[in-house]
Amino acid sequence: MCYSSIALRYQNIPLNDTGIKQDEALRENVKDVKSDVAYISPLKRTAKTAEIAVGDRSEIIYDDRLVERSFGFWRALKLLWTT
Repeated sequence: MCYSSIALRYQNIPLNDTGIKQDEALRENVKDVKSDVAYISPLKRTAKTAEIAVGDRSEIIYDDRLVERSFGFWRALKLLWTT
């Protein structure tokens, strides 16, 4: 197995087409929710989600503490055991 192909940290990947469709549905579900602020992680896909679902209805604040956790070595082990 090539260890270089295993991602050991979170990936800052953009939102895919499925995610965009889900966010459009989310926008419809939360259109009547009143909120002054939305706290999100600085990852590309969460920024896009906020842009689609919240738009300009709330202030968007990026917070590095909201980035998903990286399990590093332990994640790699799980990938090796399942392949």
